[in-house]
Amino acid sequence: MELLAGESLYQHFALTGPIPWRRMLDMACQICESLGEAHMLGIVHRDLKPANIQLMKAGGRDFIKVLDFGIAKIVSGESNRELTVRGELMGTLEYMSPEQLYAGRVTERSDIYALGVILYEMITGRSPFPPHITATAALAHRRSVRPDPMSRRVPVPPELERIVMRCLEPDSRHRYPTIDEVRDDLRRLRTADRAATPPISPPKADAPQPSYDLWAATAHRRHARRFLVACMLVGAAIGCAVTLSGSSRSTVTAWHSTQAGRP
Repeated sequence: MELLAGESLYQHFALTGPIPWRRMLDMACQICESLGEAHMLGIVHRDLKPANIQLMKAGGRDFIKVLDFGIAKIVSGESNRELTVRGELMGTLEYMSPEQLYAGRVTERSDIYALGVILYEMITGRSPFPPHITATAALAHRRSVRPDPMSRRVPVPPELERIVMRCLEPDSRHRYPTIDEVRDDLRRLRTADRAATPPISPPKADAPQPSYDLWAATAHRRHARRFLVACMLVGAAIGCAVTLSGSSRSTVTAWHSTQAGRP
């Protein structure tokens, strides 16, 4: 069994709160790639949630692994075999699609629905649906009430909101038919966003750069302050000397006047 470092997306979200949409966009593309490989083999995860997504670092960038295919369903092949009993409700209530809640029937579009819930929750900080105790209550709500637009909670591009809301369509026929199409739309959005955001370029090598020696400038200011203080002290000393000299002359003059007036 592989020993994985890092933390689950759920743990990261619990510690840091909502994830910026650009960062989540990169993660979502990797989740789609993992699900795409499973779907290509005819396997539906059917318990996709943040706790089953491992977040690691590779070369300073986020690296995603989708874990826990323990209740996955095999939907390909002549016998359409399942790894669990047909009709049994399996999964995590908050991330289950309406068709999964209704009859336990899952397809690739059920994983796409769960991905939409994850993206909505990780970016806005809130689940698209209120918590429900029973599957019946959750199903009734999800069939009749659409989640609030993401843009009411956080600023997101209209295209990202369109992608997430299509993943969350109650009727599976209106969702993306394959996870590869979700991935392609996410990649196009990422490419367009990067093209619209010019990178910060370093200064040109041939451009003249201002020379500025911080240490020399600091020393110059220090010497200037010392010179100014010295000038002030000299000026004060001269002023005191002049004052004392004038006072001495007045005293001598007064004494002579006093002596002259005596008989």
